[in-house]
Amino acid sequence: MSRVIIHRSPKILAQLLPEVRDFQPDYILHDALALWGKQFGQILGAPAVCSTTTFVLGTRMWLSAPSMLPELLKERWSARKQVSLARNVAQQLQETYHVKKSSIYEVNVNFGDLTLVYTSKFFHPFSNTFDSSVKFVGPSILPRPEAPDFPFDQLTGSPLIYVSLGTLFTNHLAFFRACVEAFAESRYQVVMSIGNNVSLDDLGPIPANFIARKFVPQLEILQRASLFITHGGMNSASEAIYYGVPLLVIPQAQDQFYVAKRVTKLKAGKMLSSHDFSAAHGYSRWCGRSCDDYGKVDAPLNEFTRRFSSIRKEEMATFLKSPL
Repeated sequence: MSRVIIHRSPKILAQLLPEVRDFQPDYILHDALALWGKQFGQILGAPAVCSTTTFVLGTRMWLSAPSMLPELLKERWSARKQVSLARNVAQQLQETYHVKKSSIYEVNVNFGDLTLVYTSKFFHPFSNTFDSSVKFVGPSILPRPEAPDFPFDQLTGSPLIYVSLGTLFTNHLAFFRACVEAFAESRYQVVMSIGNNVSLDDLGPIPANFIARKFVPQLEILQRASLFITHGGMNSASEAIYYGVPLLVIPQAQDQFYVAKRVTKLKAGKMLSSHDFSAAHGYSRWCGRSCDDYGKVDAPLNEFTRRFSSIRKEEMATFLKSPL
């Protein structure tokens, strides 16, 4: 991803710079992965505000998960030729536009003059190591008018398990089948969102205690759930924590492993690997205990949720009062 961003930056800069220059912005607000947004700010002399929807991944974060280091080193070694090309592109950008030469590392840690991080300082690892230019403003949890329809009248009142791998990592038919096998005809009701990459027909017969849909209104389901089985995306994790729902995190991509690690450390849930989930009945027993022991009356989770929500409000109030 980092190499692709650097390679595409020259074309994006060349195409958009005349329009951005004509607009004469006072600030440049850009996504953390939009390296060219920061470069627009450097070219035009406008302060850049970086919007970060995940953890700010730095050296301490990578070192905090030593089990991931071999994979990261392997990836870096296999892509060494592309890394060299990316460095040449960064050099070209510096010479053409007189911007700071960007490294592969800076794409992952793309600080602006001001950096907005959409989680709580309490939840973010090593949050005390950042300077005052990094503002933890909390997640954006708002009603969604475009939320899909859902048969709420089919909810029985039994302990509810919500299963979703988000929108990008749904091509996991074996995972969804394992969930069906694990909880079929159990005392739990299961709402399962399978996304666009798996067909409902591929799941086979749907047990009576399941409601399976392509997409569901997640915020409304979480408010009724006793457990959330999730990939650990930052939005999903934040929404579950906000509503006091314990998580079983099965991470699918790099940043989600850090979210899972943090969830586990703060006792908001547990983490499992994708390949371990093939032991369906074992996870049925674990999830059963979670619904019983980790439910919404669980004191540690309630305390975690209370602190998360209160700090989120305090940080947002402080941010709104501070000048850019």
